[in-house]
Order: sequence, then C-alpha cells, then structure tokens
Amino acid sequence: MNFVDEWRMIASRIHGLVRAGELHARFLAIRGSDSYGRSKRLRDQSAEVLASIEGLRARFDSTLPKRAALAIDGFMSGTAALIREAGGSPDSNEERVWAGLVMLSAFETEISYLLSSPQERIRARSELAFSHLQRMITVDDDIRTKWGKAFDEGEVACEQLGAVHLLWHGIWAFKVDAAGARTV
Repeated sequence: MNFVDEWRMIASRIHGLVRAGELHARFLAIRGSDSYGRSKRLRDQSAEVLASIEGLRARFDSTLPKRAALAIDGFMSGTAALIREAGGSPDSNEERVWAGLVMLSAFETEISYLLSSPQERIRARSELAFSHLQRMITVDDDIRTKWGKAFDEGEVACEQLGAVHLLWHGIWAFKVDAAGARTV
C-alpha cells in the first residue's frame, strides 16, 4: 500500500467521525446530557486517528511530499494534545472533542489537497511498482532468471521487461532514443 491509499483510509475515518460529531451535537440540542459517553467515544476515536496519522508519517517518512510531511508535523505538535487529553469539566471536555473534530476535518482537507497532485499519485504508483518488482526478483527464480538474461542482453531487453511490469501497475511507459529510431 502506498501513502496515498493509506491516507484515503484515514481521511474516510475522519469524515465518519465528523458526521458522528454532527449527530452527537444534534442529540445534545434535543437533550443536553451525554449519559452514554458519546463525547468520550468520539475523543477516543479521534486519538486512534492521530495514531494512524503518526503511523503513516513514520512508514512513509522518506517518500511523503515535503509539504505534506511538514503539515503532519505541525498538526501533531499543535493539535494532538487537544484531542488526546481530557479537560476539566464535562463542558470543557465536550468542547475539546468538538474543537478536535473541526481541526481534524480542516487537516484532512489540507493533506488531501497536498496529496491530490497527479505527480504524487504517479510517484506513489511507480514506487509500488518498483518495490513489487524488487520483491519478485528476490523470491521468484523464474523472474530472477528472466531479468538476469535481459541484463546480459542489454538495456533494450531490460526496458521491455520493465515496461510490461509497469503496465501491470497501470503505468504506461515508453522510451524513444535520441534519434527517434527506437521505442520501447
């Protein structure tokens, strides 16, 4: 899985939490008590989302776009405590939960925008394709033999095998030499 796919899962969870927070607020407008601990559950779920964001940041440290990594770091340093820690009174706790949901929602919008660049999707897809190829060469004797033979035959043979592998991952690739005489 690449960071774009993992982010989509986290973003989906944030959307769901925001909807649950809206529902909670509607119930409070009808009856001003939270005797079943809805606010606490929303805070706990929000804290789990923070853990998922931290995990994404750690797993994709070297490949995340710099602006996205900086946005995650800033969000975590400025907002994580608000979401994770309970306040004093029940009213304060409830307000912290709502503030946390609003901040998570705004953060989701920012990161989704930063990761929506076509270049980022292409880069994530190609990283997955090459990681997959490395693993296949490592574990599959037939593929390792094919690639070894192609390497011995030269650049064109390797490019042909690579182009087929990239197609498996939905990446259309071609190469034209300087004279325009050869395409792969």
